[in-house]
Amino acid sequence: MMEKINKALPLIICLCLSSCSRHESDILSSIDPGSYDATWWNRTPIRLIQTNLPEIEGNMDRDEYLRSVMKASANCVLFNTGGIVANYQTRLPWQWKNQNIRTGDLVADLIKRFHDNGIRYIARFDFSKLDSTIAAQKPVRDIMLVRSGTRPRYKVDSQGWIECTVPEIRDFELILCLYR
Repeated sequence: MMEKINKALPLIICLCLSSCSRHESDILSSIDPGSYDATWWNRTPIRLIQTNLPEIEGNMDRDEYLRSVMKASANCVLFNTGGIVANYQTRLPWQWKNQNIRTGDLVADLIKRFHDNGIRYIARFDFSKLDSTIAAQKPVRDIMLVRSGTRPRYKVDSQGWIECTVPEIRDFELILCLYR
């Protein structure tokens, strides 16, 4: 009996694989990625570069950065634009502006260069930390009353930054809590 199963097994595997692959290829060939809508991310493959720019690079050589993105054949850049620090000329009183940007507007300059070269820009805003001078403008009780179960959602770290302790809510809740 086992000998018959061993002889039939390769045939069964081939039949299963061929029937599965035929069905899958039919499904995949019927999908037209450009037909979903007119958004650029549905019409072209994305070759993305994400830069986690430290504040000290605020006065970076914009042309050199563009050349490095182009050399990597990227067609899209995800760039930390604001949140912890604004890398643009913000006038918002609750947004800490990067003091290392000595000339121009880093984000505006980069967006112009990228768009002139067919590169898309995705702005990244990270609100997981807040500068203590901004947080001091509101009472701490507003922060400490926001809880997840029995533990506070926010804490002040050793450098005076207010930090969210619950990963799922790090983006916008702190800013909304402080500045509603």
